Amino acid sequence: MSTQSAKERPESLHFPFLDDEDTISTLKESKTFFILRGLPGSGKSTLAQAIHDRYKDACKVISVDHYKITPLIRSSIPEEYSKVDEDLVDYCKREISVIVLDDTHHERERLEQLFDIADKYRYKVIFAEPKTPWRLDCPQLKDKNQWKLSVEELKKMKPSLEKEFLPMYFGWFLSKRSSEILRKAGQAFLDELGSLKAFKKEIPSAIEDPKIKIDLTSYFVKRPPGVLHCTTKYTDFGKAAGAEEYAQQEDKDVASSDSTELGHQPLTSPCSGYFDHVTTRAAMNSHIVPEPGDNVQQHPQALTLSRVRVPLLQAVKASYGKAFTLSISALFITTKTVGARIELSEQQLLLWPGDADKILPTDNLPRGSRAHITLGCANGVEAVQTGLDLLEFVKLEKAGNKGEQVGEIGGGKLLYFDNGMWMLVLSKKIDVRAIFSGYYGKGKLVPTQSTNKRGAAFSSCTII
Repeated sequence: MSTQSAKERPESLHFPFLDDEDTISTLKESKTFFILRGLPGSGKSTLAQAIHDRYKDACKVISVDHYKITPLIRSSIPEEYSKVDEDLVDYCKREISVIVLDDTHHERERLEQLFDIADKYRYKVIFAEPKTPWRLDCPQLKDKNQWKLSVEELKKMKPSLEKEFLPMYFGWFLSKRSSEILRKAGQAFLDELGSLKAFKKEIPSAIEDPKIKIDLTSYFVKRPPGVLHCTTKYTDFGKAAGAEEYAQQEDKDVASSDSTELGHQPLTSPCSGYFDHVTTRAAMNSHIVPEPGDNVQQHPQALTLSRVRVPLLQAVKASYGKAFTLSISALFITTKTVGARIELSEQQLLLWPGDADKILPTDNLPRGSRAHITLGCANGVEAVQTGLDLLEFVKLEKAGNKGEQVGEIGGGKLLYFDNGMWMLVLSKKIDVRAIFSGYYGKGKLVPTQSTNKRGAAFSSCTII
């Protein structure tokens, strides 16, 4: 079947990864599992074929139908899946860019097996479900599924497929090529910093010879599993506060109130629901985003949005599986973490939760302040600490502490903020390509895979 244009494809086959050229090119330089999910006969194989036609040689499809595994409610995962996984791992080792898994995927146990493989080989995961009108209509599916399953058998599987499978967290997941670029930049930053006299002056007397290069890679021994990413919302598989509301953001229009009616009323008043919605959902195409309790008069630029309709074009559902370009403005290091600071665009802020930059209720930092990519963590430190560390930099900046300029390294300006806090402000920002999706694995930190022993002495020291 020849590749169809977006206009030629039926509505049920409209997805960013089939229609959007930027997304397609980003996925071709990435490593991605497409996990198709749905009842037998719902259109998964048609979707799998459409993906294969779009990505051609960069794509492999694993259809469980070919392994003669009947989709049913069962007490355990059939042994036949071992052959499926054998073929899947072979594709992973060959670093096939797009691997499509065509199965019902109605069992959490089976999904967790796939998530483990994705983590091991650093593949991102995108769930895709057919949009056919009959996808949950069991009487119609009885006639369409090749396994001749009865309406009763289909109904038994239906409950596990009706509810959306939420990830541990949503975020932007970097392409393989962009990950390599950022890892190299991060490694160069650590290498140069470890050789810098000004940095070594801040290290306790455990380092006796000033000529010794401090191997920071051996200090930051852990990294998050899977693909380098910037987290937007921690959802804990649907259990975290606000998880369902965040995941269900639809592509829709929101009518704004008339600015003359808003007057000087605070945004906590009933007539200010629009601006409060903008704050919590980040649905405003403006740099000026009033916070709850603000007076509208404080933000005259925001008033230009009155009498217009503000589309939630980048709502979570519309953006899932879509490509974005993230701009990295700085690299930073503390006693606990090393990371990359991201400057979010207006479109990207639409996916940024309103409370993401708050640790305390009284915190009032610019939206997107916490946006970062974790590159490494010291032993015993969790990846969530990287965002907390970045917020400390932002708080210092807001208080007027811009850091002491130490010099220039790696194409940027090196700043020291005391207490072991260093930031390299890049003279030229690093643009990285990423896909907005979710992380579905166990989330345990893994080794940074450094075999260099030069930093063994430093590992017992403290950066101050």
